[in-house]
Amino acid sequence: MFKILVVEDDNSLKRLFCKTLEKNNFHTFPAGNASEALNILDNETIDLIITDIMMPGMDGFSFIRQLRDANIDLPVLIITAKSDILDKQVGFQSGADDYMVKPIDIHEMVLRVNALLRRVKSVSERRLTFGGTCMEYDTWTVTDNTGTKMLPQKEFQLLYKMLSYPGQIFTRQQLLDDIWGMNNYEDSHTLDVHISRLRERFKDNVDFKIVISFFLMRNVFHPLEEMSRASRQIARGDYSSQIDYQGSIDEIRTTIDNFNFMARELNSVEIMRNDFIANVSHEFKTPLSSIAGYVTLLQDPDLSENERNEYIQMAFFNIEKLNDLTSNILQLSRLENQNALREPVRYRLDEQIREAIVLLEPKWSKKNITLDVDLMELSYTGQSALLFQVWTNLIGNAVKFSNPGSSVAITLRQYHNDITVTVSDRGIGMTEETKKHIFEKFYQGDSSRKEQGNGLGLAICRIILDLCGGDIHVSSEPGKGSVFTVRLPSPED
Repeated sequence: MFKILVVEDDNSLKRLFCKTLEKNNFHTFPAGNASEALNILDNETIDLIITDIMMPGMDGFSFIRQLRDANIDLPVLIITAKSDILDKQVGFQSGADDYMVKPIDIHEMVLRVNALLRRVKSVSERRLTFGGTCMEYDTWTVTDNTGTKMLPQKEFQLLYKMLSYPGQIFTRQQLLDDIWGMNNYEDSHTLDVHISRLRERFKDNVDFKIVISFFLMRNVFHPLEEMSRASRQIARGDYSSQIDYQGSIDEIRTTIDNFNFMARELNSVEIMRNDFIANVSHEFKTPLSSIAGYVTLLQDPDLSENERNEYIQMAFFNIEKLNDLTSNILQLSRLENQNALREPVRYRLDEQIREAIVLLEPKWSKKNITLDVDLMELSYTGQSALLFQVWTNLIGNAVKFSNPGSSVAITLRQYHNDITVTVSDRGIGMTEETKKHIFEKFYQGDSSRKEQGNGLGLAICRIILDLCGGDIHVSSEPGKGSVFTVRLPSPED
């Protein structure tokens, strides 16, 4: 009776698959996720795997890749709701043998299982012959010139593994991963004990010898095992791992140096990601708390009309702030993951800046700010929609941080191969410390104006200009205002 491992997080569907297979004379082992499945594979001899893709923890693609990396060549049938051709491509590239899209015909599932098993060598024979030595997987017995021996499961699997790849060199970690599973907690001493027992049991075998090279173990395999251990540590999300190599083999030293550098860089990225998540969480919680507070106050039946209107206005203000924050975060994500830009278009750059000024007219009029606009007539070929956001951000900031009744100057010039746009104000200005961080996500140098933004506008500007091949700089002094200078490459006509 063939043994089928069914990996499915939906209990009703898992039960249906198992019942159907058992009615067709298969023995099933249900698992709710990849971790349970790996534990079953450590303890049972399985003939075929049926797995879902979307599961808690490790997904089906990663599960299959892990099996293939561990040289587990069991046939795998994916049954999933993911019907896109790209998902199928990823599934087969991961190592799947067949793919079905839910909802499925359970009778077709049985037909496909039988077809897969027919293609596997172990369907008709679970036996390995090496010279005059014969290994029977179902009984864990080895017959050689000295007789028949029944081995403990792990010893049998070790010997089966090594005889399946004659002449190949295995590291301790490879054997631990393959025999005890990728998530094992065994140390190398456990493996050494089993290897020593096998060498003693088969010391008189005429077909093979189990050879241990202590030079290779000390100078090559041990560093590789350390790298494997550190890689698994990184895969679990711990990027602090570093490997100390004391050997003299230059190639291994270079590889380990590169690995340590990669781990440090990943650690830096992880710190930035955690900071970003913390900032996003904080920025969302603040307006949400305000909305909840004002809505609570609005439930008071004794509120005056003025108080009620004020609280409603403040609730709407924070809702709008949430909306802006969400839009900016989505835009930031799109920009950071944008691999290809749209086809550049030819347009009047000076007219686009004027459109941004007109769009912001309610804001600068409300503060009675005078605009000094000096724009050279200039046609430009580039990313019109993206650059429009840069002008609205910069001019909007200049207005926001200017004192009522002051002025904002906007210029457009072309110098040789560069196009320069400046936006200057006579507002509150910035300290040197603020200038160092002004283009970072969520950074807001002036806490007194924090309610007016979320610290993403200038980060978006910088990403857009990086995509367009330009750059942005700022000069500023506290109390004297700020000047933002944008440089764009002048496209060839």
